[in-house]
Amino acid sequence: MELKDFTTGTWNVRTLYKPGNLTTAILELERYRLDIIAVQEIRWTGEGSLKTGNWTVFHSGGDEHQGGVGFIVNDKILHRVKKFKAVNDRIRHMELECRWFNVILINGYAPTEDKEDEVKDIFYENLENECDRIPTNKVKILLGDFNAKIGQEVEYRPTIGKESLHRTSNDNGTRLVNFATTRNMIISSTTFPHKDIHKETWVSPSGQIKNQINHVVVDRRFKRCVMDVQSMRGSSAMSDHFIVRAKIKLCLSVEWRKKNVSIKRFNIEDLKNQEINRQYKNKLKETLSLTENSNNVNNNVDNLWNEIENSIKTVATEILGFEERKRGKKWFDEQCKKANNERDIARIKMLKDPSEENKRANEIKNGFKTKVTIIKDEEGLLITDKKKAANEFRNMFETMLNQPTQVEVEENLNTVEQRLDEPTLEEVERAVNMLKNRKAPGGLGNCCRTSERRRKRTNDTTETASR
Repeated sequence: MELKDFTTGTWNVRTLYKPGNLTTAILELERYRLDIIAVQEIRWTGEGSLKTGNWTVFHSGGDEHQGGVGFIVNDKILHRVKKFKAVNDRIRHMELECRWFNVILINGYAPTEDKEDEVKDIFYENLENECDRIPTNKVKILLGDFNAKIGQEVEYRPTIGKESLHRTSNDNGTRLVNFATTRNMIISSTTFPHKDIHKETWVSPSGQIKNQINHVVVDRRFKRCVMDVQSMRGSSAMSDHFIVRAKIKLCLSVEWRKKNVSIKRFNIEDLKNQEINRQYKNKLKETLSLTENSNNVNNNVDNLWNEIENSIKTVATEILGFEERKRGKKWFDEQCKKANNERDIARIKMLKDPSEENKRANEIKNGFKTKVTIIKDEEGLLITDKKKAANEFRNMFETMLNQPTQVEVEENLNTVEQRLDEPTLEEVERAVNMLKNRKAPGGLGNCCRTSERRRKRTNDTTETASR
């Protein structure tokens, strides 16, 4: 089923490193029926994903248990997650495959108001670079804790609307507004009318200070896709921030539904007919003379021109009429139908008699099933479907492990033993004399036991040993 409606949001959870906080957070997401949410300050180290129940946590953080951002995704839209990229421990984005176009959710955690300007500049510079890399045909939705108090300044109205909680913007708020303006985006969290209690996203421990610092920003041309943004002030007390929920409904522009009004053109070809031409001239002359007489008293240029225009249109409609609309010539003829039929017949023939390669591929594909977790393909896209993951593993083994071994075998040119001449009598005597005393005999037997016995050998014995 194609994804076109879903509920997302943002929540600074303060920490998920504390035991029990992840379970509490998931219970809150189920309570408010969220499909995916951007979370900040999870305080987990490293980068990865964690499966827990019907939810999957995609996280990224630094080397210490500080900061960190991520997404918590429900299983019903998990198969729509195509990419999860970490920029740093403050910026992360996730791509969802939807019905008409893909949606990019960007999770941002801006420095607090008291941080130095250099730290803030680095954050927004990284955010701008990441947004510039995203293709324009994809919907960008920016969510997160920006520590930005957005006011109600008139000059910011096209970007922020009229429903902000605060009167004036702080430094972080001005930076966020400038970022949205230069990127042709609007801040949806300050455009929907709600009570102030449903605009507050953070409350101080004393309960005296309440701010709206968590926001949702969307591309201006897709602003109608955001149906509502509201704070869930009943969120768990494990965090001093409230869940900010945004309802998304992807829709196409309604302009295509409007029927184009066809332009009616006068049949000026009839003016080539002398009789019709004469009638048109006489009728137009008569009508214009009446128009001039009626405007002698009130000689207003605009009124005179309107009368002349109406007279010409009236006479042309009466005498000439309108051209008949020419229908386009149909290009889909009998030859096209014949080609389609031949194509269908060839396809049916192929299905009835599949090749051995297709049969073997189907047997491998359908016969191998394994339990997989979330993996990435060669292009870096996430694969959550089990069958696609199995195919990806198969392709990996075929390309990386099942390579044919290439062993260079030296060619043996000597296929038979080299033929040697029989040893001469001198060679045998020389070999016998080289034997040491008191050693076990070799291949010559007892005739070679000691050198003393060699000296007593006769020529006949030596000749016999040589044979």
